[in-house]
Amino acid sequence: MAKQVTLRTKFILILNLLVVLLVATAALLAEMQQRNAIIEEVKKRAIILARSLADASTNSLVTYNYVGVEQSLAMATKSPDVVYAVVLDKEGNIAASSVREALSRRILLEDKEAVPTGADPLIRQRQIPGSRAEIVYDVSVPVMVEGSGQHWGMVRLGISLDSMQKQIAETRRLISVLGLM
Repeated sequence: MAKQVTLRTKFILILNLLVVLLVATAALLAEMQQRNAIIEEVKKRAIILARSLADASTNSLVTYNYVGVEQSLAMATKSPDVVYAVVLDKEGNIAASSVREALSRRILLEDKEAVPTGADPLIRQRQIPGSRAEIVYDVSVPVMVEGSGQHWGMVRLGISLDSMQKQIAETRRLISVLGLM
């Protein structure tokens, strides 16, 4: 004959279940909030890098000084998260690129919709052409002369998501450990 479960035992089991559900829900919400904060921070950083390259390249593009554009691009691509950077001139030609020209053209041709309208940047998640695993944030920023509404070119910058994914995984691990304590 099965042993009768007392009312007190049932109450303790239900209370423990509720505590576990509450801790799991709090951990899940904390993980989601941290993940979203990390993603937004990486997007902001990508836009800042692209805008700074566009600002540094403006004078060189206006004067058709492609050596100056290359120097600005070399400074911007020192960050380990920058996978590629391409600067286009007013006519849409490649003024400078951190990758070989064939890959630059593939990046530009495979994603023709990545042209920002106005002065706002355009950021999209995409896979690098020819790469099976590398996912980047592709940021497109127009190069504009202050006081003029005219575009003098465009900057396309690819920021690797590897460090972001590692940071999210570490946060998830820490929250899981704290939830189990």
